[in-house]
This record gives sequence, C-alpha cells and structure tokens, in this order.
Amino acid sequence: MPKLPSVSGKKFIKSLNKMGFIIVRQRGSHVFMQRGDSTVTVTLNNPIKKSTLKSILNQAGVSIDELIEHLLILFVRLRFEHDLKQTDRMSC
Repeated sequence: MPKLPSVSGKKFIKSLNKMGFIIVRQRGSHVFMQRGDSTVTVTLNNPIKKSTLKSILNQAGVSIDELIEHLLILFVRLRFEHDLKQTDRMSC
C-alpha cells in the first residue's frame, strides 16, 4: 500500500470532483460532496491530517492509488498551464 500524500483541502476537492463527486454545499471550512449514495465532508485545512484523509477516502470508497493518480494528473495539468502562461509572457 502506498504512503498517503500530504494534500490541501482544495486539491483534494478537485481530485474528488474529477472522480465524480459534486459539491452539495459548504458550511464554514467544511465542504460536503456527494456521488450517488456516498456523501463525504472535506475540510479546507492545509494540509489535511493523514488520519482525516484516510477516513474521508474510506467513506468515499476511494483507494490511495486512485487519489495519487488523480493528484498526479492535476499536478501535471496545473504545471502545463503554468508553463503556457510563462511562454505567453515571454513572447510579448
């Protein structure tokens, strides 16, 4: 089993969103997300405690491998967008 990554609440929400979870509502620093019958509450802490992250993953029925895969895709996409902005600035 891979090691749990250190992740912020915002990045974790983006990853869950890519896995099919939708934001139902937010109350303070807690975001409530739903996919089918499964509802999870994600805190916006930075970073989310490992024990909290593991509990949310269990409630969501998501494996650590799936999370790491989606976080990697998110990181690559954000890096690509950042590089595009840098090249646009240099060309002006």
